Amino acid sequence: MAYIDKQPIGLTPVSTSFTYYGTRNFELVRDGYRPERFLRKISPPWYAIPPLDFFTETLWPFEQRDERIIDVQLTPAPVVSVEALIEGGEQLRLQGSQGIATSAPPTRTPPAPIITQPIVPNAFGPGSNVPILAPASNLQ
Repeated sequence: MAYIDKQPIGLTPVSTSFTYYGTRNFELVRDGYRPERFLRKISPPWYAIPPLDFFTETLWPFEQRDERIIDVQLTPAPVVSVEALIEGGEQLRLQGSQGIATSAPPTRTPPAPIITQPIVPNAFGPGSNVPILAPASNLQ
């Protein structure tokens, strides 16, 4: 399966259209192989660079087609024996029973919202209004 900018585009070999040039995030995934992730900069051809693009898009009578071929060789994933997998699981079980295993990462708490009160007249001069922000401790 092929992905561009985390959007699936299809099974390889695959072809897709794009609107904008720039750096793209490619990812290729296949069972039994290591996933390949890489960034590739797609530069515009000479006829798509301003101000030439105006002439080639409006006055040029022929169709322009920009095709890019990206060839990737996938690496086979290492084969893990059943015995090694079972041994790793037993080690994790032993560490968990002894309290050695690491705990799950702490969850992130969202920041407290800022509560605003209505604008009230203050002592900064006649007719001047300043918003007053309530501290987060006043939340109920």
